[in-house]
Amino acid sequence: MKAVKVTTDFNNETGRRIRPMHGVGQAPILGGEASVNTKLFHYLEEAGIPYSRLHDVAGAFGGGRFVDIPNIFRNFDADVNDPASYDFAHTDVLLKALLDFGVEPFYRLGITIENWANIKAYHVYPPKDFQKWAEICEHIIRHYNEGWADGFHYNLKYWEIWNEPDVDLNPDEIAQTWHGTREQFLEFYKTAATHLKKCFGDSIMVGGYASMGFAGFHYLDPDATGVTNFDFSTKDYTNPEYKRAYRIDYAHKFLSYVRDNNVPLDFFSWHAYTNVGPSMILACQKHCRRVLANYGFENVPDILNEWSAYRQDARLRGTPEVAANTLAVLLGSQKNEVDMLCYYDAGFGVSVYKGLFNPLTFTPFPTYYAFKSFNQAYKLGCEVASGTDDEEVYILGAKNEEKGVIIIANTKAEPVTLDFDVLGADIDSAEVIETDEEYLYTMLDNMIKDKKLNVKAHSMIEVRVRF
Repeated sequence: MKAVKVTTDFNNETGRRIRPMHGVGQAPILGGEASVNTKLFHYLEEAGIPYSRLHDVAGAFGGGRFVDIPNIFRNFDADVNDPASYDFAHTDVLLKALLDFGVEPFYRLGITIENWANIKAYHVYPPKDFQKWAEICEHIIRHYNEGWADGFHYNLKYWEIWNEPDVDLNPDEIAQTWHGTREQFLEFYKTAATHLKKCFGDSIMVGGYASMGFAGFHYLDPDATGVTNFDFSTKDYTNPEYKRAYRIDYAHKFLSYVRDNNVPLDFFSWHAYTNVGPSMILACQKHCRRVLANYGFENVPDILNEWSAYRQDARLRGTPEVAANTLAVLLGSQKNEVDMLCYYDAGFGVSVYKGLFNPLTFTPFPTYYAFKSFNQAYKLGCEVASGTDDEEVYILGAKNEEKGVIIIANTKAEPVTLDFDVLGADIDSAEVIETDEEYLYTMLDNMIKDKKLNVKAHSMIEVRVRF
C-alpha cells in the first residue's frame, strides 16, 4: 500500500477557530403524521449540526405550508400590520423542533423552487410591491425574534433574501425561481435589504443572493474581475457555456450594484455543485473570496449554503466514496476563508440531493458521519497545523486544553498506510474511529502501531488524543 505522510502539530495553533462547516439545508421531516414528524431530528443533534438553511422545505410533504413568504402571508393584498394576515402555524412547529435539537434556523426569505413552472407558475414572479414584501419580511423577523403576533425571542441571526435568481435565463420560458430581469432583482434586493437593516440594525445578518455564479470561473473569469471575452449577444440560452458566463456576470453585476449604491450586504451566499470531487468546490471558494475582495468586500463573510459532491450520480448515493469526498470538502473548507457551509441537503426522500438519510431504512447514509466527525473538531474549537503529502488525502487537526483530534478523509480509490508525524501528543496511544462499510461509527480494532495505520479506500478516520 502507498504510504501517505500525515503531519499534525498540536503545539502550533493556526489562530483560526473551527467554523460551522457542517451546516445543512432543510431537515429530515417525515410525512404521514398528524404533526411535523421529527423522529430523525435526533441525528442532527448527535452530529452537532449548527445550522439548517430553510429553503425548499419539506418538498411534497410540505404542501405549501412552511417558511416561504407566500405560505406565511397568503394574500398579498392583506394588511401587512395585521397579525391575522399571517399563517405561522407550521413554520412555528418546524423552527421550535430545530431549536429543541440544537440546530439554529438559517432563514431564507423567498420561495421554494417551482419545478415544472412552464406548466403553471405561482410565486416566481417579482413581488408587485417590493416595499410591502420587505415589510412582510420585517414582521416575520419580529415574530421570531421579538415576540410579535404571539411569537418568540429566538434571536435568529441569518436572514437570506431570495434564492438563485440567476438559475434560469431564457425569457421564453418561465423561470423556476425568479421570472424577472436582473435589473428588477437588484432593485428588489436593495429595497428589502435596506428596509430590514433600517428596522433591525446589527441585531441580524441580512444578505443573499444564493448565487450560482462560480462554475467555470477558471477559464471564464480567471482574474476574478468579470467575464470579458464572451459574446452575450448570441442569446444562446441552452448553451451550458452561455449559462456559466451569464451567472458569473450576474454575480459581478450584483456586487458592483451593491457597492456603488451602498446597499447592505452582511453576508454573500452562493452555491457550488460538482461531480469531480472536492478540489473544484475548494477552488470555487478561493475564487469567491477574490471576487469579493475586488469589490471592496474583503470583510464580508461568504456562505456556501448549497453544495454537494457527486450530486448527479444516483449510483453513488449512500456510498463510502461520496462520504469521504464530502468529509474532504468539510476539512478543506476550514483551511480556506469561507465562513460557513450548508450541505444540500438533509431532507428525507428519494432525490439524489438528499444524501444523509436512507429513505428505505430510515437510517443515516455514511455521508452523515462526515458531519458527525467534523463536529468533533468543531467542539474542540481551535485549529492546529496539519497536512499530508498526498492531495487526495485531506486532514484537519483541532484541540482544546485537554484533548485533540485528527480527522482524515482518504478520497483515493485504494487503501493507504497513514504515516503519522505528530507533535504534542502520543499518537500510538490514540483512539481511532472509522466509518466502515456497514455505515457504523466504530472503534477500529487495528490501532496505530509505530505511528502507522492502514486505512481502506474512501475512508473517514478520527484519531483522538489526550494531553
